Amino acid sequence: MTTNQSPRVAFIGSRAATSQVLATGRRLARIIHRAGYALVSGGAAGFDTVVDGIPGVIVYPPGHKQHTPAHDKAMDIVFSLHPAPDRARKYGRYLARDVFIITGDAFDALVWAVVCWTPDGKDSGGTGNGIRVANHYNVPVFNLHRLPWQWVAQQLVGKQWRHYEDERWRD
Repeated sequence: MTTNQSPRVAFIGSRAATSQVLATGRRLARIIHRAGYALVSGGAAGFDTVVDGIPGVIVYPPGHKQHTPAHDKAMDIVFSLHPAPDRARKYGRYLARDVFIITGDAFDALVWAVVCWTPDGKDSGGTGNGIRVANHYNVPVFNLHRLPWQWVAQQLVGKQWRHYEDERWRD
């Protein structure tokens, strides 16, 4: 799979994110955006909102491409990866969007990385589906529950990550 656009980084995560987690996520999202990455999100409440207000964010809402062959293909991927495929059918419009977040509309624009937050630091809850899809495509996943955001910034942007940080966010 190749990318057909600028490098993309997905931001997905739990609705249970605290205000401190959201602030950290916003700071990291802005740094990554200023470094030239396109940001992708599912537009859900919680951690997904860290990209709100950043220009050019690509959002895949629930039901994206529903009732199309692309949605059917996305659901096939979900069923192959979900630990409880019978339950996955009930939440298909939400779970299929995770595939589009990771692979793009035509399954040809793989994100370079996923930045996420889950309360337990694992592939749990609804975010777990996005993490499983990323793992399936060998996309690096950086869960901010376990990893310092500065280290993630360095991994994605390089040692010069502070160059992209807005003055008002600096420590």
